[in-house]
Amino acid sequence: MTRVRPLPAAAPAARALPVAVVLVAAETIAWHDRGSIAAADFLPSSLAIAALAAVVLWSRAARRPPREALSALGLLTGLAVWAALSGFWAPVPSLARDEGLLVLTGAISFLVPLLVLNTPQDRLVALGIFTGAVTVLAIATVITLHGSTNVGDVFEFRRLSFPITYANATAGLLMAGVWPALLLAGRRAGAPAGRVLAFSTATLLIATSLLAQSKGAVLGTAASVLVVVAFSAARMRLVLVAVLASLPAALAFGRLTAAYDTSGAAEIRDVHRAATTLVLLALVAAVLGAVYVACDLGLDLGEARRRLVGRGVLALTVAAIVVGGGIVATSHPQAWLSAHWQAFKHPEAPGSASTHLVQLGSNRYDFWRVAVDEFRRHPLVGDGARGFGPAYLVYGRSSETPARAHSLPLELLGEEGIIGFLLAAGAFGLVLFGLVRRTRGRSAVATAALGGCVLLLAQACVDWTFTFPALTIPFFVLAGIGLADEGRRSVPTRAGRGGAALAALVALVVFLPPWLSAKLVTRGEAQRSTSDLHVAHLLDPVSVDPWLAEAQIATTPAQALGPLEQARARAPRSVEVRYLLGSAYWNDGKRAAAAKEYEAALALDPREPAIEQALRAVKR
Repeated sequence: MTRVRPLPAAAPAARALPVAVVLVAAETIAWHDRGSIAAADFLPSSLAIAALAAVVLWSRAARRPPREALSALGLLTGLAVWAALSGFWAPVPSLARDEGLLVLTGAISFLVPLLVLNTPQDRLVALGIFTGAVTVLAIATVITLHGSTNVGDVFEFRRLSFPITYANATAGLLMAGVWPALLLAGRRAGAPAGRVLAFSTATLLIATSLLAQSKGAVLGTAASVLVVVAFSAARMRLVLVAVLASLPAALAFGRLTAAYDTSGAAEIRDVHRAATTLVLLALVAAVLGAVYVACDLGLDLGEARRRLVGRGVLALTVAAIVVGGGIVATSHPQAWLSAHWQAFKHPEAPGSASTHLVQLGSNRYDFWRVAVDEFRRHPLVGDGARGFGPAYLVYGRSSETPARAHSLPLELLGEEGIIGFLLAAGAFGLVLFGLVRRTRGRSAVATAALGGCVLLLAQACVDWTFTFPALTIPFFVLAGIGLADEGRRSVPTRAGRGGAALAALVALVVFLPPWLSAKLVTRGEAQRSTSDLHVAHLLDPVSVDPWLAEAQIATTPAQALGPLEQARARAPRSVEVRYLLGSAYWNDGKRAAAAKEYEAALALDPREPAIEQALRAVKR
C-alpha cells in the first residue's frame, strides 16, 4: 500500500494565498482609487479575482463549496444578472449594468475562499490574513494622518474620509476586522505573541474607526454583539476581550473626536493629535493584552464554570436590554420617541454637537421616503438598479443628490423590486444561517465571520456602504472564510475545468470590455481621437460615455448633435444627456429643439437652477 505523505507545514499558508490576493485587490480599490464606485476603477480588481478563480478551478486543488454556500452563490449570480437586466428599464442603463458587475465581483470573491480552504488551520490562517490586511490599511491611514498638511485630504465634514472618501464606508471596513482580531486575541490555543498583537490590533481598529464617527457602524457593532452573545458558546471570552480592547479607545474618545468640534488650524492640529493618540493606544493595548494573555494562560475555570459564566454573560446582556427599555418606558416614552423622531426627520448643521455620533438629524428620512415610493410605483421589478439617484432628483425634498437610498433593503425594493429583494435576502439569509450553524457548533472562525458579517449588514441598513467594492469584496471574503468547512471533497476534474472556463469567460467577456472601453474613452478625449471612441462604443454599447466624449471633442455644435442624439436614444432619462443636447441645439441656433431638451432636463431635475436659467434664456 502506498503511504500518503503528510502535507508540509507551509500548506495552510499556501492554500490561503488566493484569499490574500483577493484582499489585496479590494484594498487597491480602497487605497489607490479612494474606494471609488466607478466600474472603470474596480473592474481591474474584478478581472484579477475572476482570473484567480479560473486558475484555482483549473489546478485540481479546488474543493466543493458547502451546499448552503453554493445555493447562496447561485442566488448572488441571479441577483447580478437581474441587476444587469434591469438596465432595460433603468434611468441610466450603464449604471444598472455596473451594479450587476459589482454583485458578480462579490460572488466570485465569495467563491475563492470556499474553493481553497479545507482545514481548520487553513481557515485560521485566512482569518489572520484578513485581520492583517485591514490592519495594514489602518496603519497606513494613521501614517497619512500624521503627515497630512491639508484637512480636506483626509477629513470631510470633520470626519475621517480616508482612505475611502465616504466616512461610513471607512468605519465599516475598519470595524470588519475587529471580530477576527478579537477571536485571535481570545483564542487560548494561539501563540501568546500573536494573541497580544491581535489584541492591540483590535484596539487600533476600534479607535481609528471612531475618527469616522459613523452611527451606522455603531448600530452594526451593537447588532453583532447581540448575535455573537446569543449564538456563541465562547461569549464569555469574546465579550471580555471586546470590553478590554475597547477600553483604551473609550478613554481617549475626546481626543479622537476633537477634530469634529474645531475648524481651521485647530482642526489639523487635532488630526495630528488623533494620529499620535492612535499610536499610543496601540502600545497601551499591547501591554494590556500581554497582561490579559498572561492571566488567561494561568487561569483555568473548567468546562462547567465556563458554561455557567457564559450563560451569565448572556443573561446580563438580555437584562441590560430589558432595563434600558424599562427606563425608556418609564420616562415618558411618547415624548422621548417624538423628540427623537423629529430630530431624525430634520437635519442638524454639522458641528452643532461635539460629536457626530449624538446627531440624529439627517436627510435619510427623505431618502427612505423616496425609496418606499419607488417600490410602490414599481413593486415587482423596481425602477432599475441604481435608479434611486435620478428618482431622488425628481421627488426629493432636500438639497442633497444621493446616488443610493442609504438602506440596502429599501434600495433593493425600490430599484430591483420584490424579485431583486428576494434574491438578495435569500443569499444573505443562507450565509447567515450557515455561519450561525457553525458558530453553534463551536467554530471559532465562523464566530468571527458571523460577527463581522452581521456588523456590515446591519450598517448597510442605514448607510450605502454596500455600493463600495472596497467593502463588498471583504464582506464576501469573510463570509467565505467562515463557511469553508473542512474535509470537503475535491471538485471533479471535468467540473473544475468547466468552472475555470466559465470564470475565464466572465473575465474576458463580462469584465474586460467595459474596462477597455473606459480606458479608450479617456484616451480618446485626451488625444481627440474619434477612432478610439468608436472602438469604445463597440466594446461597451450600453454606456453613453463614448457618445458624450465624441460630443466633447467636436469642433462645431452641429458635429456634437449626432453623438448627443445617440446618447439620448440610449439614456433618455439622463439629466446630463438632455441638458448637453439642449445646449448643443441652442449653440446650433435651434432654439425650439433646445427648449424641448431643457424642459425634459428640468422635469428630471426640477431643483437645478442652471437648467432653469438656460430654459429662461432660450425662451427670451
